[in-house]
Amino acid sequence: MNSNKQAFLPHVAGMRAFAIIFVVWFHLSQNNTHLQSWAQLPQGFYGVDIFIAIMGYFFIKGMLKKEDTSLITFISGKISRLFVPLAIIVFLTCILSLFCLDSTGLCNMGKTGVATMLGGANLQLKYSESDYFSLGSAMNPFFHTWYISVAIQLLVSGFICFAILRKCSAKARVTVLVTIAVISWLCDMADPIRSVLLHFHLPCPWEWGVFSYYDVIPRIWVFLAGGLAIFMPEIRNRYLLAAICFIALVFILFPVMSRSSSSSCVMAVVAGTILLIRYAGGCWLSPVLNNKVVLWIGRISFSLYLVHVPIIGAF
Repeated sequence: MNSNKQAFLPHVAGMRAFAIIFVVWFHLSQNNTHLQSWAQLPQGFYGVDIFIAIMGYFFIKGMLKKEDTSLITFISGKISRLFVPLAIIVFLTCILSLFCLDSTGLCNMGKTGVATMLGGANLQLKYSESDYFSLGSAMNPFFHTWYISVAIQLLVSGFICFAILRKCSAKARVTVLVTIAVISWLCDMADPIRSVLLHFHLPCPWEWGVFSYYDVIPRIWVFLAGGLAIFMPEIRNRYLLAAICFIALVFILFPVMSRSSSSSCVMAVVAGTILLIRYAGGCWLSPVLNNKVVLWIGRISFSLYLVHVPIIGAF
């Protein structure tokens, strides 16, 4: 978690490649009527959940290995890797947008750009009543930076949480983290839980559905779930490995390609991601994920995420 590099896992880099392909494809089809008619990826936005689960895996793995890392060292390492390329893209996009957007668009873009550099783009977009799934969101070339802000908030809050729990017993740590994950999951499932209660005419003790797509709280359980891959047992039986990887692939691809969304989709995607992190390195998927082209895309996935929305908006 400091300046030392994490151990490189080729198959995880390959998973990042497919995650960014899902997200870019979704945004392309969202803003292209021709793609919407024959090549739409209706739920490609689940690629973001794949990114968050992978990020959680590496974060928890790093924290378990280097518990004495200071907050300053942690944040400084993240600043160089996140904020430097982010600042460059924000600056260049602002310059080029002067020739593409009207005064209203420039104002909205400027507000989101400032919020992005402060690590709060998700909050700015939420309270500006910007809908991630509306066609109008594409007019703001920084609307996708909500994920960068969520990632920063998850990493910093996660570091602080682990620092507080550093002197606690293993049982206490697990209890606290599981409790946080369950609360986050309940917040993520707010709408379906409320619908079930109303369907059976049961009283709802609090108002569900107050969280938006941009909120960080419903994403915490995805982040923490990524760490489960660390503790999953090793499997040597190649037939069992092949079956697990096939099931994991179905868990990811079916929700991403489905045209109907449900609360179980994100859980399936996260479960599939965890299984692939742990077992895809030794199964039939390995040659696909370790392909040179796929690995290259995986290595530049963060850069692709930063630039794809401004490029799509420009055309």
